[in-house]
Amino acid sequence: MSTPPTLRKNPRAILALIIILAVLLRLAVALYLGDTTPPAKDETSYSVLAARLVSGHGYSFPTAWYPFSPANAPTSHWSFLYTAYAAAIYTLFGVHPLAVRLLTALLGGILLPLAVYFLARRAFPPPLTINPSQFTIHHSLPLLAAALAALYAYFILYGAMLMTETLFIICVVWSLERALALAQRIRSGFRLRLRDGVWLGVALGLATLFRQSILPWAGVVFLWLLWVDLRTACPEFSEGFKRLNLQIVLPLLAAGLTMLAFILPFTIRNYVVYGDFLLLNSNAGYAMYSAQHPLHGTGFQAYAAAPLPTDLHPLGQRI
Repeated sequence: MSTPPTLRKNPRAILALIIILAVLLRLAVALYLGDTTPPAKDETSYSVLAARLVSGHGYSFPTAWYPFSPANAPTSHWSFLYTAYAAAIYTLFGVHPLAVRLLTALLGGILLPLAVYFLARRAFPPPLTINPSQFTIHHSLPLLAAALAALYAYFILYGAMLMTETLFIICVVWSLERALALAQRIRSGFRLRLRDGVWLGVALGLATLFRQSILPWAGVVFLWLLWVDLRTACPEFSEGFKRLNLQIVLPLLAAGLTMLAFILPFTIRNYVVYGDFLLLNSNAGYAMYSAQHPLHGTGFQAYAAAPLPTDLHPLGQRI
């Protein structure tokens, strides 16, 4: 069966159909999962934490909680931004996990295929000589990428769950698109703009607040952009750094400062709460510690919470 002429001439119509399908699939899964969260899972932790935030108890749990939080004690183990996102929905609709599921399904169904589409179009730009009205391989690749993002079962499932995955992945894809945009401007010889760096910083900053594990990758992105700038200015390295045009420095500085603006409020909060430096969340360090604890023996236990050393936790036991 051939593609209808209207769709063949209008890639936007195909993209709209992909987005509609993505939204419907995620909404269906959200309705199937319902208005409850499974016990002893991350979804329940985020739901309880968001409900506590709404009730004025801050980032804390009513009882001792995984992995080491005493009752009513401030925690920094979970994403501050995602908890606030769920809490905002609970404020509007009451403590109903289904409301979070449905809104995330809607956002994920729209934004993820769009982000993947624009990333693919940035990575495989059409030639300047192409007729925009013609449906070519340069239209097909971004649409295929968007369709795969819409139909991938993992994305569909997590798009309907109370977890950071969907929003984090959207921000990661967006940051890649912004980094490629900066690299293309460098290679094309266009003057770089501070706003290009700011938008890269916004994408990376939001991703960091959902999952701080992206921070090392952000450093890699910055180094890669510096490398692109170096190779563009000195393709043969014949004159070393003498001809180096570091026009990328100001956009990268803007990106770094923008990321810092996202992280700093929570770093200050952690210092006020704990009286010590904690950049953002405590989960990355604990995950590394717990994953390599001797309690696993010769068989890794995915949901085992390793006990804290007695000099860090007064009880010296798992909570």
